[in-house]
Amino acid sequence: MGSTDFDVSSAFGTHEFIPKPSSPLFEQSSDVPGVSLVPVSFSGINFGGWKRSIIISLSARNKIAFVDSSLPKPPDNSIESKQWDICNNMVISWLISSLSPDIADSVQYSKTAKEIWRHLNKRYGTEGILKKEEEDRLHHFLMGLNEVYVSVRSNLLMMQPPPTLDSAYNILLQDERQRQINSNSQFGPDSTAFTAKVNLNHQSSPNTNYRPPGSNTQRQYVQRVNFDQAKGNLFYRYCKKSGHVIDKCFKLHGFPPGFPSDDCMNSSSLPTDGTTNNNSQGSLVLGLTKQ
Repeated sequence: MGSTDFDVSSAFGTHEFIPKPSSPLFEQSSDVPGVSLVPVSFSGINFGGWKRSIIISLSARNKIAFVDSSLPKPPDNSIESKQWDICNNMVISWLISSLSPDIADSVQYSKTAKEIWRHLNKRYGTEGILKKEEEDRLHHFLMGLNEVYVSVRSNLLMMQPPPTLDSAYNILLQDERQRQINSNSQFGPDSTAFTAKVNLNHQSSPNTNYRPPGSNTQRQYVQRVNFDQAKGNLFYRYCKKSGHVIDKCFKLHGFPPGFPSDDCMNSSSLPTDGTTNNNSQGSLVLGLTKQ
């Protein structure tokens, strides 16, 4: 504010601030507190039209500088500070009188007219509308979650200011990852022990087909074939039969019960699993069965 906006009168040794009529600090006879600047108070609908009417009315009274930041508050120890406070409070009363009671209650403790103006624009202007739509989308998204997320949902709804939809989604993803980590940690040790036990039993079991890496399964098969071939080369002189020795000769030691007593039967006539046709006395020929 330049020095041309006011005069200083020095009467009786005191300084009196006298603003010029062109200054926003000048008070006209019609400037009284508590006057509504618009015919209809703003109730939350059609903020754009209400805002336009307020700007016209303040401009006509030469007080628009108190809301558009063109007249900042002077230092408290300056000569024009008192007059600025008077005009600022006047504009505050005009703005509050132009609002519905509910909206007026939300801004009545603001210290400057500029603060009220900024709050109304932020809440009901384009920025406020977009923010309200964002909050509605956030609320709809959170209410659609499963009950598993009831705790994190409550925390998000209590956050001030409310998070954006993207921020809320990222928080939920982090919560889901943490749940998976906790779930895996509960079963991880048991699963490891189970796997180790299965592997151990698998290796120690005599009936398993497991072969260590690098083992030669073909060599073991050849050894069995060689064993059977070697058995076929056996010859017993007593009964002049091949395929057995004296210790396993049925003709010399006796035939098992129910066994056909041909001239000389031996283990080569039995099934390869070491049992007779009537499943008896299989242990007598274990020496010649395939191991």
